[in-house]
Amino acid sequence: MTDHSSEAEAMFHRIAQRQDLEICRDPLNPDAFMFELVSDIADDPMVTLGLQSDDALSFSVQDFCCEFFPFEDMKGLFEKAVEGWFTAQSRLVYRWRGRRLIKIELQVKMKSGAWQRVYTHLCSMIFPLWTTRDKILYRTSRS
Repeated sequence: MTDHSSEAEAMFHRIAQRQDLEICRDPLNPDAFMFELVSDIADDPMVTLGLQSDDALSFSVQDFCCEFFPFEDMKGLFEKAVEGWFTAQSRLVYRWRGRRLIKIELQVKMKSGAWQRVYTHLCSMIFPLWTTRDKILYRTSRS
């Protein structure tokens, strides 16, 4: 298996530079290949980027975490989704049924203006028959 750590780290630094963010190794996991993107805006949620098993890119923000693999096939989509978080071109959609959180979707805005799901985190395997209600979370872009 190919080690993609240097390419992943270069991508993380590129994202941080384009978004004018500070980047540092995750102080809580010094042995892991995890980086925090730090904003100067106080209300911004912490964003963590990482690489697991030399082939799986990870993105986490608040209570959401996702992995994109294999690295070679998913690096472009991953970079677009992470960059989109900082420019309001990516969002999290929380899908509820009743009081139960069923899933969280990471969606990326397409050129047409439509939102496309690129990752789904299932929170429950029980799917009641009544309809869902959604809560949408995205970071507002900096002007």
